[in-house]
Amino acid sequence: MNFSISNDIHSFVSLLHHQPEMTGTWKLDGCAILIKSSSNENLQFELKIQKIENTNLYILDTDTNIASIYKKVTSSP
Repeated sequence: MNFSISNDIHSFVSLLHHQPEMTGTWKLDGCAILIKSSSNENLQFELKIQKIENTNLYILDTDTNIASIYKKVTSSP
């Protein structure tokens, strides 16, 4: 997943096999990240932030009740 902000636009990209799977927008609402697809207005989901520890983001997908851990990585120039 990639969350970015540029010129007040909150962009989201999810990747599958190093290729974009979904693109859209995101916003932070309390302790949840709300994501909307740019190609399908009905596709949206909520990721509840459980905790942030070191470089790890612990989330819960509220649709599936599946917990995940994402590690912050930076790309090389």
